[in-house]
Parts: sequence; C-alpha cells; structure tokens
Amino acid sequence: MNSRLIYLDISRFFAIIGVIAVHVSQAARHHSVISPIAEFGRFGVQLFFVISGATVFLTYEHYRQKKNYLLIFYIKRFFRIVPLFILMAAYYSYRFNNNFISSILPWSGFDPFAYNNIEGGWSIWNEMYFYLIFPFYYVLRKKNKIIFIAIIFSIVSILINLRLFSTADFNILKDYDYLNFFTQFICFVIGIEHFGRKKSNIIIFFLTYFVSGVVSKLIFYPEYFYSADYGSLYWTAPIAVTALFFVQLVQYITPRLNGNLSYFKKGFSYLGQKTYTSYMIHFIIIDITGNFLEHLSFVVSFLIVVIITFLLTIYIERFTEKYWVQLGNGLIKKMELK
Repeated sequence: MNSRLIYLDISRFFAIIGVIAVHVSQAARHHSVISPIAEFGRFGVQLFFVISGATVFLTYEHYRQKKNYLLIFYIKRFFRIVPLFILMAAYYSYRFNNNFISSILPWSGFDPFAYNNIEGGWSIWNEMYFYLIFPFYYVLRKKNKIIFIAIIFSIVSILINLRLFSTADFNILKDYDYLNFFTQFICFVIGIEHFGRKKSNIIIFFLTYFVSGVVSKLIFYPEYFYSADYGSLYWTAPIAVTALFFVQLVQYITPRLNGNLSYFKKGFSYLGQKTYTSYMIHFIIIDITGNFLEHLSFVVSFLIVVIITFLLTIYIERFTEKYWVQLGNGLIKKMELK
C-alpha cells in the first residue's frame, strides 16, 4: 500500500471515530466536559464523502486503462456496497418493522420518508448515487462543463428546500434539507478535484453553493439563517473544504509517524480499511447496548462501543465485505477471459 492510500485510510479511521462519538453522545444520558466536542463527529460523514470522491477518482483513472472499464467500475462499486446494504435493510425490516422493499428501491434515497429506513442509510444512498453518476461527471469535467453541474445541483437543492416536491412540512423534511444528495454532492467534488488537480473546479463549486445558499436563505427563510433547516448549501461548502484540510493534515503527519508511532499508523490504516462495516454495525451496537450505556459516562460508553465495533468488524468483515468484493472480482475475471 502506498503512502497516499495509507493517509486516506487513516483519515477514514478518524471519520468513523467521529461518527461513533456523535451517536454515542446522542444516546448517552450522562455527559462529560468533552461531550460537546463529540458533536463535531457528525462531520465525519462529510469527511467520508471527500475521501470517497478522492478514491473513486483515483481508481477510475486506473480502470480506464482496461477494456470494458465502465462495466468494471460499476461491478466493483456494486459488490463493494450493495450486498451489505441489503443485509442491513433486512435487519431493520425485522428490528423495526420497516418496509424492506421501500428500503432498497433504487429511488428510495430521494424519498424523505424512506431514505433513512436503515440507520445511517442516507449517507450510503448518497454514495451509491455518486458512484452511479461519477462517469458522467468525469466526462463533463474533462470538457470544462463543471459550472453547469454546480448550478443544476444547487438549484435542485434549493427547490427541495422550498418544498416543491412535498405538500406537507414534516419535520423529517428539515433533515432532508441537509442530508439529500444534491446538497452533499460538493463533498464528493472537493475530493475528486483535489486529486484531479483542478482547483478551479473546487472554487466554482464552492462559490456556486455558498453564494446561492446564502442568497436563497436570505430571500426565503431568513429566520433559519443560522440553521441547516430550509437550505444548507452554504453549510456544506465550508464543511467540505474543512474536511479536505483535515485529509491534508493527516497526509502531512502520516510520514512522520515513525518508531513506536508507526504502530498507530499501521493500526489506524488497518481499521480505516474496514469502515463500511464499522459504520453500519455501530448503530446496531448502540441500539442493543443503549439501556446499559445510558448509565455510564460518555467516555466509558464511547470506548465500549468503539472496542466492540472494531472487534466485531474484524471478525465479520470477511462476510460483510470481502466475500462480495471477491465475488465481483471473480465476475470481472470471467468477463475479461471471454
């Protein structure tokens, strides 16, 4: 593994640590002085998106050297993410009596009443939609058409905020204002364009999202200006850039972790490669242990959930991820032999 992938894996490790921290904090009854810091862990998902944009760009560049690269890209992405997602849909269908079919329909990620039937599922839907459109984005960025994508995505996000796609103002729509794919897309773009070495595209997307977000909020919902409700474009733009700065910080520090510190580098990198399983199962662990954890301090609860999550991930990842990835790779090999 080269140093670039190592620091991206380490960044993933910190992303999952942040996500676990914020969810433990939300479930804990007894908070400590560091509990407010845990709230920043919610931005771990945006960090994941930035890293995803980077890694997909790098791998896609590699796939383009092969025959049928587009089919290879989609097969690898499908087997990387969809099987575990379906397994989680089955679990939550049983656990909370959620509708299994509505949880996995290809358009459910755009349905405010179904996109989070699986705990944390909104982010996985965003990942899947990103994988789906990435080849089209790749072509358009080569043709310098990024400004059109930025404008279209910001307009769709604003229309969602204006409730043009729903006749009722349910509280769930407030979450959807921030979590929907169009609002979050800039996080993927920041990762893509940083590694694609097109800073101009980063600037275009940042300014389009930030300016249109501020203007639309001031016009339609000024009373929510300091909230992510009813418009979040001008929030996700600086969050995405901050996530990129964090990745660059990790990139700077990683080569300097030598001697005894190299064990941390190897450990964080190892766990960072397994964050998909860790992300999906930590919700279940918190749900199962919730009644017990609420009597403990935040720090103790956090450590318990982290330890259980990583230990269980190490054991089951061969079934939740590796098996399916190998299945996809086998399919690709058979396809290449024909």
